[in-house]
Amino acid sequence: MRTPRITLSAGGARGAEVQGWGALEAAAAPGRTLEHMKAITIPEAGGPEALVLQEVDTPEPQVGEVRIKVVAAGVNRADTLQREGHYNPPPGGTAIPGLEVSGVIDAVADGVTEWVVGDEVCALLVGGGYAEQVTVPSGQVLTIPSGVDLIDAAGLPEVVSTVWSNVF
Repeated sequence: MRTPRITLSAGGARGAEVQGWGALEAAAAPGRTLEHMKAITIPEAGGPEALVLQEVDTPEPQVGEVRIKVVAAGVNRADTLQREGHYNPPPGGTAIPGLEVSGVIDAVADGVTEWVVGDEVCALLVGGGYAEQVTVPSGQVLTIPSGVDLIDAAGLPEVVSTVWSNVF
């Protein structure tokens, strides 16, 4: 069996790979819920060494949300500022960094009609993307355009939209 990996994608470019996410193999079946997952956390502000891989509780989607099994996460300036201690997550948001992801929906809560388990998507988040799974309101989830793979799609919600709005 292949070693699972999550690739952090900067603006669609394939970036640094974080390998050895053992729980991803166990979570491979859509809809399978694990009590714990791996996530990159920031126990103390600092440089890149401040990013720590830890076991955390797996989020459960609330009414109107989906849970995405993360394949790739975009890397944004806000993530760097958060790591350095200059950016706080919004009230009620998670302290896990990561504002955009791509992956496969593995759970759908009540009130969600436009998505089903198994859909390949990307999403804009308030945080939590540097994890094996993340929950997000269904209205912040996007269909991946034809011809865009899951890794490159991680940069669409934030990075590509920012560039597009500033250049065009």
